[in-house]
Parts: sequence; C-alpha cells; structure tokens
Amino acid sequence: MPKGITWPDYEGGTKYFAGVPGIYGPGIVVTLESTGKSEAEMRELIVGTPLVIVDTTPKRARKSAGHDATSDTAKDGED
Repeated sequence: MPKGITWPDYEGGTKYFAGVPGIYGPGIVVTLESTGKSEAEMRELIVGTPLVIVDTTPKRARKSAGHDATSDTAKDGED
C-alpha cells in the first residue's frame, strides 16, 4: 500500500521539521516514496513531531480491493 506523511488537523503555514524530508502544512501529504526513506526510517524520524504516516490509497480503491476501509484509515497508535 502506498503511504505518506502528513500533519493532521494543522491549519497554519507550511513548515519544515529538522531531519525530516518534506514540507508540511494544511492538506499536504508527502509520499513515503518521495522521501527516499523506508517506512521504518520515517517512523524513527517523525518521533517527537506531530506528523503521522497514513495510507494514501483512495478509499474507493480499498473497498474494491476488499479491504476494510475503517482499519486502513487508522492513524499511528489508533485502532
């Protein structure tokens, strides 16, 4: 599944986080692929930031693939 990094519910201007690839702001999802880092590497880099890793597969595609959309949209640490 394609994944990305985002800052949920943020409403300010764009920001950089030291050591974390990408620029973050309202509605921005930086693809994991564009960072050049693995999911495990990014999980380590975003510790201590408000950033989360999310599934970027459109809900419609998940449903047609037979996935449970509720479990696929859970954020880190949520069930």
